[in-house]
Amino acid sequence: MNRRFILFIKEKCCFCIKAEKLLQEKELSFKKVLFEEEQENVLKEIKDAMDYKTVPMIFERDEAGVRFIGGYSDLKIYLNNG
Repeated sequence: MNRRFILFIKEKCCFCIKAEKLLQEKELSFKKVLFEEEQENVLKEIKDAMDYKTVPMIFERDEAGVRFIGGYSDLKIYLNNG
């Protein structure tokens, strides 16, 4: 299976850093989308569209499509159950 994760993050977010480290430890492929302060309005639109309030926002892309995982805690559960 060709899994790749996409992380919408902010630079100094501790949970964003933890999510990156977890994916690295599990040797899973991922791409980061870093939002700076001047891009806050774009991030807000994405949060509103997904009805999610915090970062990181983590997605998985594979042959079946793209699915929203959630945040760091959701990723931990997802990876331990999958």
